[in-house]
Amino acid sequence: MIAARAPRFPQAPPALLGAAGGRPGRGRRRGAEPWGFSLIEVLIAMLVLSLGAASILSLFAAGASTHRRAMDRMNSALVAEEVFAAVQALYTAERTPDAILDELKKRLPEEISGYQHEETIYHPGGEGWAEHELYVKVALRWVQGGSDRVEAFHTVLLPRHVPGADRK
Repeated sequence: MIAARAPRFPQAPPALLGAAGGRPGRGRRRGAEPWGFSLIEVLIAMLVLSLGAASILSLFAAGASTHRRAMDRMNSALVAEEVFAAVQALYTAERTPDAILDELKKRLPEEISGYQHEETIYHPGGEGWAEHELYVKVALRWVQGGSDRVEAFHTVLLPRHVPGADRK
């Protein structure tokens, strides 16, 4: 008769054996090191990771908002530069600020790339200003995120040809 043999399990290294020997995890005695993480430790780790992820997501949202504002500012500066160039092309020493404004309204559309523009043009006059200098202010309006935004740009222009400027 053949005797039934008990199945043999491979022996684990001594570091992995429980306190009583044999299979791992059996017969641990008090004070023995635990083999895994407790539920509290897992919950605390998940809390720390979720707080870190939420912080990173809020940084992405703030970065996207800052990027949008920067793009709007850059685009408004380009539109203002376009208006300044149109005023510069129209400004000669013989033209008055009102005549330049009238001609500008004929040449430029009311809205450029989604930005409405309003110009203020005058000769500053007074001490420290030359009579042919022209002050130009461009106020741009656009809608961003459901609210109206306004940005103003200023410059001082000289006419394309000042009579007597070629004489010394």
